[in-house]
Amino acid sequence: MHTFRVEGFDGVPSEQRILVHEGEKNRTLLFTRTIASAPISMATSTAPAQEARHHTTWPWLVVGSGVASVLVGAVMIGTGWAIWDAGHTSDNGTLYLTNASLAQAGAVVNHTGIGLTIGGAVVAGIGVAWHFLEPAGAAAKTVALSPLFGPGVGGGSVRVTF
Repeated sequence: MHTFRVEGFDGVPSEQRILVHEGEKNRTLLFTRTIASAPISMATSTAPAQEARHHTTWPWLVVGSGVASVLVGAVMIGTGWAIWDAGHTSDNGTLYLTNASLAQAGAVVNHTGIGLTIGGAVVAGIGVAWHFLEPAGAAAKTVALSPLFGPGVGGGSVRVTF
């Protein structure tokens, strides 16, 4: 048996005794307190079973963008090598620079592709980690405080889920 005690700003306490069975979860206790001139009312209700939380699609969107970056980076690496190679000529094992602008452009494209590939792999890894670290299963225990105002009523409401 548990006793819950709630006091208003005027110091008048409200108590409610609750029997909690072993393994009982997701039960909501509602305390409603009116202004001091009106009687104190307390209500107990059983919350409907909460649905289990499931994984969202957001981590997989991050993984997809990372994989797309890896693919674009791989294409850029291959293209960069081809452009770089077009700016050089090989004669008997000796490499000669024939077009400096092509060689430089190939190197830039190649380095950009390497950066995209590495960055995309990191982003995809973050998305996979997010998926496995994302909370799933039953909702956590909560305590919620809400103000309660109305004609002839003033005070607050406490909601406890366990």
